[in-house]
Amino acid sequence: MPAPDTAKTDAALSAIQNADAKSYMRPGANDLVFRVCNSLLDEHGYPQLPEDFEALLRHACGIMGPYFTILSTGGMEMAGGALQPGILEVSESFNQWADDDAPKTLVLGKMSGGVVITHQSGQYHIVDETSRDVFRSYDSIADFIIDTIARLDKARRQNA
Repeated sequence: MPAPDTAKTDAALSAIQNADAKSYMRPGANDLVFRVCNSLLDEHGYPQLPEDFEALLRHACGIMGPYFTILSTGGMEMAGGALQPGILEVSESFNQWADDDAPKTLVLGKMSGGVVITHQSGQYHIVDETSRDVFRSYDSIADFIIDTIARLDKARRQNA
């Protein structure tokens, strides 16, 4: 697998920082955090974090905003003291009713309306949590971030 495109990661972070609607970005994670997270994912039958996703989390280990939430490797504190579950917990919830022999789907983020961001077969998918219908697919997490912010910023401006 090729190394993550750092220019794309930088562009995605810039898009978040310059979006019309602001997001909260947690500090980045280090190697130890990824070793623990990937070990736990492996223990529960999940694939390792995608390299480009890990590259993003090195800069912002969890992103919360009005357009989407990129999950953290563990729980993430929210306004008012609530706790947003991490990747493993959200993935376990998403997969609880899946066939035992089906490959487990890694859930890496959420959007409003019961939509989740999954990673399967080398792509990121925007999926309805209930029906499992795929709305959009992207080759990288950066592509998802840049496209989503551009589309939703445009929609906000048109509705303003």
